[in-house]
Amino acid sequence: MSEPPKMSATERLWRPFLFTILTISGAMYYGYTYKSPTQQERWFPTVPQSFATVASIIAVNTAVFLAWRTPLPLTWRILNRYFISVPALPYSGSILGAVFSHQTFSHLAMNSIALYIFGTTVCEQLGPGWFLALYISGGAASSFGSLAFHVLRKNFATTSLGASGAIAALMGTYCVVNPEKELMFVLLPFLVLKAKYFAMGMAALETTGILCGWRVFDHVAHLGGLAWGTAFAVWLKKEMERRRQERRKRLLSVGFR
Repeated sequence: MSEPPKMSATERLWRPFLFTILTISGAMYYGYTYKSPTQQERWFPTVPQSFATVASIIAVNTAVFLAWRTPLPLTWRILNRYFISVPALPYSGSILGAVFSHQTFSHLAMNSIALYIFGTTVCEQLGPGWFLALYISGGAASSFGSLAFHVLRKNFATTSLGASGAIAALMGTYCVVNPEKELMFVLLPFLVLKAKYFAMGMAALETTGILCGWRVFDHVAHLGGLAWGTAFAVWLKKEMERRRQERRKRLLSVGFR
């Protein structure tokens, strides 16, 4: 394609926006209605649910990576349409598909390590239902944010894919739920930061990347995911407190009958 098709920003974005809203709504509904399976219903009953959930996402990411590395005529068309975000010609399904898509092993490996480190802890603390709701909604929100940014700026020569926006959402939630937890860095063992300061530093770094036009990483998706995860955690803490208050009121009303 020599040049992008003549379309307005609205024409490029309204379908992906609608898809994003539907995806987030579906993810939140899943979080509300999720019921943990019994030991007999689980495929691997001896494996912790948090590990099984995160490992399943990594397995899907790996399968998509292998599809990129061994292209077939049919899969190649599907991958280029639904598993990479292209501002010049957006497809709604790529809002979610790109979240599970990696074209290089280094990209897949980095995201898998980060997903395991933060994902298993967040999954244990939120439960698989809300964890998946956060991951899917954060991935969709950050993906659309990146797409909208590039469309509005007419950056049609760029593309985006990867789980980093969804993982940034996990990081945001982790830092809200565990603000005093100290984080150590493998490549910088001398650096120890509390989670709340890590979130602030990450937000500052991603904002700098956007303002300076750095192009190695998708800083818009990272910042959007971090913001989504932070807001999600604040909302969920209030929602859990509201539910506890309702249960307490019901118990008290039953006790006085």
